[in-house]
Amino acid sequence: MSYLDDVEHELRQKYFDEKEQEPGYRSYVDEVVKFVRGKLLESYKNGAQAARQSRFAGQRGGQPKPQQKSKASK
Repeated sequence: MSYLDDVEHELRQKYFDEKEQEPGYRSYVDEVVKFVRGKLLESYKNGAQAARQSRFAGQRGGQPKPQQKSKASK
């Protein structure tokens, strides 16, 4: 999860200013960070799942074989 922690840290550095006095701004930044972190994690999980499915499909013989050109058509 180090990558997610790095992204969160950078987002907070860029978008959260401790001097910001506007009410609710910190909670706004927290929500943005939570959203971005969730989407990155979802993307990672989807990629890992697709890789597993692709690997297992090859083991089960689920991948179609490439079609050979027929010599009869010449």
